Amino acid sequence: MKTTNSSNSSDTSNTSNSTPDSGIPPVRRIIEFTNLHITKHLKAAKEALSRLVGVYAIICNVTGAMYIGSSIDIGIRLAHHLVINNTNEHLQNAIKKYGLENFTFVVVEFCDPKVLLQREQHYLDWLFSLATNLRYNFLPTAGSSLGYKHTEEAIAKISEALSGANNPMYGKTHSPETLAKMSGANNPMFGKVPANAFQSEAKSGPNNPMYGKVAANAMTINVYSPDGKLIQSFSSQVAAANWLGVSNVTVHNYIKSGKVFNNLYRFENSGSK
Repeated sequence: MKTTNSSNSSDTSNTSNSTPDSGIPPVRRIIEFTNLHITKHLKAAKEALSRLVGVYAIICNVTGAMYIGSSIDIGIRLAHHLVINNTNEHLQNAIKKYGLENFTFVVVEFCDPKVLLQREQHYLDWLFSLATNLRYNFLPTAGSSLGYKHTEEAIAKISEALSGANNPMYGKTHSPETLAKMSGANNPMFGKVPANAFQSEAKSGPNNPMYGKVAANAMTINVYSPDGKLIQSFSSQVAAANWLGVSNVTVHNYIKSGKVFNNLYRFENSGSK
């Protein structure tokens, strides 16, 4: 772990350990962790950053590309990125390609939770001003997954994963007995008309009884500070959980109990009022 003295300046070029010849864009480095492919170093980084709030970057030392994010518990978020490996697809592919030993985890800025997304947005604005090949982030907006679409490459991977030898029916055929059971009068739908067979334009657009209305079970998850100030709103528990770097179950339990999460946030489901 390396620490760097820094001012409170928001200039991304301040306190950078990158050099013009390194090929890595200059970004603030308050603390940095390397050799994360070694278990004891990875564990030490997670423990050192546990329950700390701020903006971080994960930098590929080979290409200079980086991912920028934020969390109210950077230690947990580090684990999601580098241990559970269930985050940004571009980043995960790069880690597989270059190896974790070629990545540095950097704390860009520690900040108050109330301005966390604002500070992340500052650095994302800078990151998205760089060439596309220097960023792993899909989205330019802090704390948002709106507008995300799988790349054609990702769609191809999903398709490939379910085709050919990967398909559970690959190389198999139904026996004549099975086919007989699935056809004619033996088929449970034989002679029946699907309930939605006659749905048409008659129930679309303004003709639909739900047109322009919000479903009764729709919800908005509001995140408040302990003193009752609204910090952020999400369209689902999953979205709130992703922002916090915790599970959906955790958010659900705190909504139900009314307790304050990590002495920082209180959750309310607008649909429960």
